[in-house]
Amino acid sequence: MGAIDGAGTDDFKLQRHVARARGALMFAAKQAYLTLFKKPLLKDIEGDTGGDYRVALRRACAHNQGALVASIIRGATLGAGTTEGLVVDALTLYATNEYERFQTAEAFALDYGKPLPSIINSEMSGGLAYFLSALCYTRVGWDAAQLRAALKGIGSDESVLVDVIVARDTDHLELVKAEYKKTYGKELLKAVQGDVSGHFGAMLTGLLSIPRRDPAPALAESEIAVNVDRLYRATQGAGTRDADCVEVFSRYTPLQLGAIDVAYRAAHGVALVNLVEKELSGSAEEACMAAINPIVYASRQLQRSMKGAGTKEALLVRMLVHRTPAEFRSIDAVFNDETHKSVLAWVQSDVGGKFKLALTRYINSLLGLPIE
Repeated sequence: MGAIDGAGTDDFKLQRHVARARGALMFAAKQAYLTLFKKPLLKDIEGDTGGDYRVALRRACAHNQGALVASIIRGATLGAGTTEGLVVDALTLYATNEYERFQTAEAFALDYGKPLPSIINSEMSGGLAYFLSALCYTRVGWDAAQLRAALKGIGSDESVLVDVIVARDTDHLELVKAEYKKTYGKELLKAVQGDVSGHFGAMLTGLLSIPRRDPAPALAESEIAVNVDRLYRATQGAGTRDADCVEVFSRYTPLQLGAIDVAYRAAHGVALVNLVEKELSGSAEEACMAAINPIVYASRQLQRSMKGAGTKEALLVRMLVHRTPAEFRSIDAVFNDETHKSVLAWVQSDVGGKFKLALTRYINSLLGLPIE
């Protein structure tokens, strides 16, 4: 504190302390400074220095690779206007995986006193800001944050609830439930029950209460036949009985639904995902499709995000961000089968500018292709 306390800066003392502290020692020094003086060390150094000297000290004080990337973002977002290209480079070129990006976000909060997503959203806008802020979270943390946003205020964003509660696998959903309780102090089940009702609400409640975990016992032929008949009757004639469809699709695991799907195709010549798309609508359609086949659901949501006039940027980002390479390749294969075009090719023809660059780099990283 003595080197930057009072009028003027003791440059020699400051440089000596910075030179001595490296890695874990610098991290410990930053934490101790924050505890003692209730403000980040880097903020005080920035307040007492300027120009290239400030930039050099900011980078010299990096305690790990994440802190170095954070220092680049800090420089890009200070002053009049934000250098968006530098922020894009930082989160797609310098930090190239979930661990490195989350490390960058943690370092930014420690060094500069503000959450990196809030800085991005205040300095940038649109799909680019949404995408880059999403990259600052872990997959579990992002899903919990999206659920929180979807359940706040009047009404709920039901598509987000489907994306996480229905389309994610059971083990991941259990981690999200724990993260939601830890971060927001409320059980996810209670939050959903207080905000969503009807058949859709019942489906979400069931999925949160009783995990659908594979491998599950194989269904007897008689049980498969009963469900095929139930679904057929529910979707024939005037009006579709959503309750019957929702009950079947929320009760069984993906593998069990796969067996019902095979039998339904054999009996009626229609795949369950196509039956749902034709006979249901809105949240019930999305939830049932995600329950049957999350990969097909993601592919069709990606198509929906880029069809027609204008791009549904938030939906596009939600369907792409925090995918594992294996998961994305499966989605891309279905997308290619249905559209005769890859996800990357469609994205590149539908969005532009820095948003296009960021998404291209991200998709290439998932495909194991060079990032330029």
